[in-house]
Amino acid sequence: MGYQPVLICNLVLILSVGLLHGSNDLVIYKNVTGAKWKYLIINYLIVGAIFLVSFYISPLLCLLLFVLVSAYHFGQELYESENLNSSLLDNLILGILIFLMMFVFNAEEFSQVYQDLTSFQVSETWLLYITIASGIFFTAFLLIALAKNRISNKTAVSQVIGIMFLALLFYGLDLITSFTVFFVFWHSLPSMRSQMKHLYANNNSLLKYVKDAAPIYLISLTGIAVAYFALFDQRFFNQFALLIAIIVTVPHIIIIHKLYGGAKSI
Repeated sequence: MGYQPVLICNLVLILSVGLLHGSNDLVIYKNVTGAKWKYLIINYLIVGAIFLVSFYISPLLCLLLFVLVSAYHFGQELYESENLNSSLLDNLILGILIFLMMFVFNAEEFSQVYQDLTSFQVSETWLLYITIASGIFFTAFLLIALAKNRISNKTAVSQVIGIMFLALLFYGLDLITSFTVFFVFWHSLPSMRSQMKHLYANNNSLLKYVKDAAPIYLISLTGIAVAYFALFDQRFFNQFALLIAIIVTVPHIIIIHKLYGGAKSI
């Protein structure tokens, strides 16, 4: 895998904005639970161990778990950024649809990554069918929310336009760039805004956020760099990237779930 300018740009965005948005966990944890930082570290270690064990038992199981947990997190953040309450199922349906659109519009690349991670082949036809089914579920839930007056017509139209725009974006970009653009501009930046809204009340909240996030951010960045130079093997790039993503993001997802108050109905 060569380090082309586009790939470098993707990595810079993910390791700067993307990593920073998940680095304020200590402040969030203290704010939400009142517990000491050592309990956060214990949570990180336990969650990381669970996913690492699942990876060595079955990379396929680990990948599915990670996609489901991440889909829930992405869906939750999208609803939160629009000030909409949502249930666990709402978040999953929206997040899974976004993942599947990303995969189906980059089916060849995704098939290769999937095979590298799991040693199984994915049927592009079945991937298309599952994506269509996911879109139908999303539409059905949106119509139900409209019928029960839980969301406005304007919000429903905004949701549909947003999904259509993402579909066009994923269609025009490669897999890693699709993920980067969505992760940074649709997820990380709105997440930082939401976190600042929940945690801070002053006009200098961005500076406060960066200051509070800096210790964990620098530790995470250093850990990724050390792991890269000590453990990285070009032949196992996808496995390495998945494990790093799991270790960095899964505990953060749990912390954000606590910040937003758990599952609520849309």
